[in-house]
Amino acid sequence: MRLHRKPIRISDSQAHLPFRSKNAGLLSHATPLERRFLGVLSGAFLLVSLLYVYFLASSVGYVSAREEMAQQARTLSGETAFLEARYLARAVDMTESYAGAQGLVRAKGQAFVERETNLTLER
Repeated sequence: MRLHRKPIRISDSQAHLPFRSKNAGLLSHATPLERRFLGVLSGAFLLVSLLYVYFLASSVGYVSAREEMAQQARTLSGETAFLEARYLARAVDMTESYAGAQGLVRAKGQAFVERETNLTLER
């Protein structure tokens, strides 16, 4: 069963409205001030979006760099502990006779430097 509809009649004044034209868009009825406001608002949104992405990426980069530096500090701490252990093991075996056999001699005319001023803050 098919319903018959009345044909739509467009009056003369309705024919001049921009709804039926091909160029009718979102801003077809906007004033220049409204268009400018929408443009500024769109630009600000784009700028804030780009800044958000930049700061997010930089914070991820800083976290990654911090983890890498922490890993490097742990590695250096381990190497320092190994070298200190080697030094202590050799220092126990170092005697005056062993040093003389290796060609080491006692230092003569030792001069020590003393600092007369104190570098702390006095109140």
